[in-house]
Amino acid sequence: MPSLVLVRSALPLLMGALASLLGCSGTPEPKAENHACFRALDCQAGLVCVEGRCTADLTPIVPEGTAAAPPPAPSGDAGAE
Repeated sequence: MPSLVLVRSALPLLMGALASLLGCSGTPEPKAENHACFRALDCQAGLVCVEGRCTADLTPIVPEGTAAAPPPAPSGDAGAE
């Protein structure tokens, strides 16, 4: 009967592991604007996660007065001689 005692003591541990796996199954739906988030993948297409909220407004993360500069034009000297 010692094996029955071992099975009974391990049963709560196994049930807890099974419950945690079932709780994490599936992918949640992307969240709309102004909903809480942890990463950009939590938000709907076109939105990013800024300061814990889904938004399309990037001003909190882009310093004022900076803009995306166009890439420099090729000089033409990049090839082999």
